Amino acid sequence: MNESNKKHQELTNQGYQLIETFDHNKPEVLLHEWIAKKSIVTKIFGGGAGIILGGVGALLGISIATGTFQVNFIIQFVLGMVAVLLIIPLHELIHGLAYYSVGAKKVQYKAIWKKMV
Repeated sequence: MNESNKKHQELTNQGYQLIETFDHNKPEVLLHEWIAKKSIVTKIFGGGAGIILGGVGALLGISIATGTFQVNFIIQFVLGMVAVLLIIPLHELIHGLAYYSVGAKKVQYKAIWKKMV
């Protein structure tokens, strides 16, 4: 019996139940399943993203229509997007550390554009 099976058996003996497993080499499978579930969480996330993007578009449209458009709006928006892009590697590094801490032997950082992950 390998170490993983021993740990599983110990937890089962303590009353825990295995609900789901996760293949650390294929994280995109979990992501696709999560999105496909259309749970309340994915609906709230999608709705929130739509509201935020719609709000930014509405503010931009109103400022142009009323003649109050300021270049600062675009500069601040672009700087915000750059900040988000700079934070993503740190965010992914935290994911990698979490995977490594729960037993992933090989953690890779790459994009698979055909699968959108």
